[in-house]
Amino acid sequence: MILKKNMKKGSEVTVDEKSYIVTTEIFKGQLILLFEDCPVLKEDINASEYKTASLRSLVVRYNECQPGGTVQFVKKSEKIRVKFGLVAGLRITNLHFTGSFDQDLTDINFPSSSSFTGGASLYLIMPRDRAQYILLNELVFQSYSTQGNITQYQSPWLYYDNSYEFELAYLKLNTLLRYQYPGWKIRPFADIGMSNGYSIKTTNTKNSEEHLVGKVTTSSGPALDSFRKYEQGLLVGAGASYLGLGIEFRMEWTNGFSPYITLSSSVRTYNVRRKAIGPLHSKFYS
Repeated sequence: MILKKNMKKGSEVTVDEKSYIVTTEIFKGQLILLFEDCPVLKEDINASEYKTASLRSLVVRYNECQPGGTVQFVKKSEKIRVKFGLVAGLRITNLHFTGSFDQDLTDINFPSSSSFTGGASLYLIMPRDRAQYILLNELVFQSYSTQGNITQYQSPWLYYDNSYEFELAYLKLNTLLRYQYPGWKIRPFADIGMSNGYSIKTTNTKNSEEHLVGKVTTSSGPALDSFRKYEQGLLVGAGASYLGLGIEFRMEWTNGFSPYITLSSSVRTYNVRRKAIGPLHSKFYS
């Protein structure tokens, strides 16, 4: 059944300069030819819509139109399918400060942090379209830690050795829209979405050594007096799945933990993730 839509320039349709979408309902002509032995349906075909329920109703009435025709079976509308899965992977995280709030933090190149991540996933597989579109929700645990050092000279007789340590653990809810290529045994996919994380563990420490003419004085305290526990991010990923197992490379950019307007603490993460999708569990009725 064909429904054709074309964009037309305004000058092609009216004197207006705006563009228009022109719809050609080819499917109605197809149905009139297919159902020509039941002419009473012609008027209903012309009034029909390009929707599953409308087309199904026409087919049922056509079958009833046949001599002795009775409808013994009508397939129910497809529903959203639900699947559950597990996810585990390796993360490489980079923390980077920019701004004018703290010169120490913005001058330090904090080393990358490697850690493991894991959690559970919920797949809402959209009906029809050969299961190409999936709404994916993940609840995962993620963590990273990094340290950096810097020496600041105030004069030939006075300088400071400052060290910073950040260690964070997050519980995150990721929501993504996935497209997976249909038909192949190995199914490539790509997804995009957002993350919402809440810090459940925080280490935010600054250790300082003051060197004044050979005398060393040490002190310690928080690196940032205020700390944002809730962070948001953008997710982009690509991978492939086969027989319920999948592997994905994913990138994440978040706004980090700094609450200060003049100090940005952006976090960039690279994930290599392995997924196991369980059997069909139930159906979701919208």
